[in-house]
Amino acid sequence: MRGTSFHNTFSRSIHRPLTQWGNELNGAAQRYCDGLQTLSPTGTGDGHRGMYVQALRGKSAGLEIEQVINDIREHLDDSMRPVDDREIETSVQNAYNSMPTDPVPKATFDRSLFESLVTKGLGDKMISPITIPEVEKQSRFFIERMFRPEEYIVDGSTQAIRASTVRARLASTRPLGPHICINPFTGQYVLNENGNASYRRDQFVSRYTYALGEFDTFPDTHEKIPKEQQLAVWAASGLRIAALIDSGGKSIHAWTIVNCEDKKEWHQQVKMELFGKYLIPLGVDQACSNPSRLSRLPGVRRGDNWQRLIYLAGQEGGVL
Repeated sequence: MRGTSFHNTFSRSIHRPLTQWGNELNGAAQRYCDGLQTLSPTGTGDGHRGMYVQALRGKSAGLEIEQVINDIREHLDDSMRPVDDREIETSVQNAYNSMPTDPVPKATFDRSLFESLVTKGLGDKMISPITIPEVEKQSRFFIERMFRPEEYIVDGSTQAIRASTVRARLASTRPLGPHICINPFTGQYVLNENGNASYRRDQFVSRYTYALGEFDTFPDTHEKIPKEQQLAVWAASGLRIAALIDSGGKSIHAWTIVNCEDKKEWHQQVKMELFGKYLIPLGVDQACSNPSRLSRLPGVRRGDNWQRLIYLAGQEGGVL
């Protein structure tokens, strides 16, 4: 371990935050100081994650990034696996560059609103503006009409791949899915707490075009929502629907057109307005309100069922 043990005496780096905060530490500062005592040695399963988590504690405590790097360097036991300064700096930088998730607005399920849309939309004949091919060909067909060739898309793995590359891959025998992110990405990444590259972050979304709506169960009774009722709600919603996908499970995934300029507009128009005032009261899963949300990729088997397209209007969208 570099430097003097915390258990014996305060190190120079520990003494600085104590002086900064005064005699009484706030909760974030205390967690930071305690965390330096219990940093997992490198070479263990939690070594890299420990540096990342400790950096997040430093960020929460309001410390300068240089101090956190120095503190970790001084208290890290790297006798099992030597760690150079660059690895520590990268881990801390990733933690400081991570963006917090915007809070989901508080809203209450309105069963009367849900039932009114079911009554309005039930029995409506749903005609897809774009002819949908047989289910085995739907993955590539869907990607070609929802993404641009130069864009990066994520299929639920940690990798971001250009849409054009994905199309070529779909023409081969290599599988894709079963998930796909609703919006494209820049291709940038950060290292997550496990030290792996993570491309699917809200700050890396390159085009805020689609929002996802998905029903789980009724929020008040937790009973399963019949798919015909879900379809009726989307048919009567008045939203611009780009695609409807049968998940192969209990839900229908609705990709709606929102066309936000950036994350700030997404927060206001999608999270606060669309979800907070309309979709969450309808019973839509509030976890769907972020722009990097995963959906089900059509044309992929899910057990004995297929994930399949049942409506497609593409990037322009259409009101059902």
